[in-house]
Amino acid sequence: MKATLSKRNLLQKESRLRLSYYYQYVHWFFLTWEGYGSLKSKATIPTQHAHNLALSYSRKNKKYNISLECNNLTDRRLYDNYKLQKPGRSFFCKFRLFIN
Repeated sequence: MKATLSKRNLLQKESRLRLSYYYQYVHWFFLTWEGYGSLKSKATIPTQHAHNLALSYSRKNKKYNISLECNNLTDRRLYDNYKLQKPGRSFFCKFRLFIN
């Protein structure tokens, strides 16, 4: 799920400020086939709730951009499809210059 708020021409003409929130829900599932072996001893991927937040500002019709992002905002344990733990909370700052 994604929710975004944006505002044009906030600080300058031809600028845009955008705040985005991302939510991901993963229901628990078996790591291997459900039918093989005992259900009590099978490895499972647990239920997961991931929250991410991003703030971006662009100028001159997206020619200059800066973005700030925070992934795994709540710093929960998250796993991929092979039950390898994903990184904890992380922060990113991105600069982009579009050369035409």
